[in-house]
Amino acid sequence: RAVPLSLPLLVIAFLTIFVTCELSSLDRLCASRFRTLNQKRMVVVTGYWNVAGAQSEGVKHTHEHYVRQSQTTAQMLAEQKVPVVYFSEDFSMCDVFSKSYSEVRHTRTDMVQCRQLSYNDLPYRNETSVIGQVCDKKWPEKHSKERSTLQVGMLRKLSRMWLSKLHLMLQAGDNFQSMVVWMDVGLSPKLLRHVFSQISSGNFRWPEGSIAVASRMSWNTYAHLLNSPNPNILPKNLSKGDFFGDKRCTGTLLRGGTIIAQSEDLARFIPEYNDFLARKAEAIRGNPNICPCFDEESVLSEIMVSSQLGETLYPQPIFSDLKIPSCP
Repeated sequence: RAVPLSLPLLVIAFLTIFVTCELSSLDRLCASRFRTLNQKRMVVVTGYWNVAGAQSEGVKHTHEHYVRQSQTTAQMLAEQKVPVVYFSEDFSMCDVFSKSYSEVRHTRTDMVQCRQLSYNDLPYRNETSVIGQVCDKKWPEKHSKERSTLQVGMLRKLSRMWLSKLHLMLQAGDNFQSMVVWMDVGLSPKLLRHVFSQISSGNFRWPEGSIAVASRMSWNTYAHLLNSPNPNILPKNLSKGDFFGDKRCTGTLLRGGTIIAQSEDLARFIPEYNDFLARKAEAIRGNPNICPCFDEESVLSEIMVSSQLGETLYPQPIFSDLKIPSCP
């Protein structure tokens, strides 16, 4: 005759399984060789394309906003004496950036390299052509205080720029020993200061072979990914629809404003990234139930949760209170 387990024994069994899963996940991460960002070897990459009509109800996507932020970003990077590669359609914005950079005392004038690149020469034209015409709101109202609304069809144009960030990082790396850091030209001064505070304190650590991407995750979300038997199931606060203004779309775990990688790791990852985008575009064309809206943050988040954490992409707690468990 079977004897039913008592409630205390069931609780102990559950906790044992949970802790075992957590330890095995953490052991896997701790066994990895970690890279640490070295400011003396890093190059910052950024860029700007003034896409016609890229205006929002707020100020985030206006040309004037990016001009102001570009000047502030340049001055802060000059204070850190970090070399910069700036991609743009024409040299007018890069000239603004370079002038602001050189205005900081004791900075070399050759620290900013302007590289001309036409918007039409950016990759992913075919992949982004499947993005829906009405993908106008990245975050539902309850998730965002600054809920900008894009013009019809604008996400398709903007995502082509945003999805190209990894390619531009690889182009900017002079050799495979370069630590390449993408920083959006529109990052706020507060976030920039926080990023360099993290760099100087040595907090940027990620498994060798992977790419570090800024994270919006809390500890609970991170623990969910470490221990979930099905990592494709997003936490409840992100799995509900209405992202991008479409009920078929879910939220993102990563931010594309800051991405950090060794050049050689980028070279290994980009073919996988390209393949993922091609398959995603094909799936959207063939299935009307799939979310037709995406950008670099949603794509990188999907890749991260569909692969072993730390294997290709690794979350960095730049903008959140994420506490990565310490290794022995």
